[in-house]
Amino acid sequence: MAGAAAAPVHITGEVVTKDPPPCLAGLPRRAGARPRIARQYPCPQLTDATDPRAQERLVARARRWPGVDVAAPRQTIPGGRALVLAEPLALGQGEAFILGREFAHVRADGSVHCALAPEWAEPVLRDGWGEIHPLALYGLIQPQSLILYAPRDAAEHEAVAALLLAAYAYACGHVVVGTP
Repeated sequence: MAGAAAAPVHITGEVVTKDPPPCLAGLPRRAGARPRIARQYPCPQLTDATDPRAQERLVARARRWPGVDVAAPRQTIPGGRALVLAEPLALGQGEAFILGREFAHVRADGSVHCALAPEWAEPVLRDGWGEIHPLALYGLIQPQSLILYAPRDAAEHEAVAALLLAAYAYACGHVVVGTP
């Protein structure tokens, strides 16, 4: 992941499969203990100090990807920002979206609510980058819904940006390449 030459993100003609997308190759294990996530809506991250600019930095990166707009989430998430995919590009499964064409909510604390294909999520969960959204455990939202932990430093920001790019590919329904 680190040291990759910057390349603009673009959508290929290749349809996503169960195989993890290129942006997840080389995802390292997240260091340290997992932060606590509140079990009640909106399920914020409760512990583990983060970079106070994490939300701003993640949103700025995603805004550069084809067809991504930033809006207030359709759900009440204090200080959250929704990443919304343009309709012509929103070709992924319905489970890839939170509401409408919103494929991710970047929260004020820097954590991210998004969805990944179950096969893609397995290493993300195993390597400590996030957890199944508490509301998914109760069947209240899509079972593919995850909360990615807020990045604590620049290296973790790169990893979370790559995970967010995977959520974007899942929502597009096509393989996406480039530097997140």
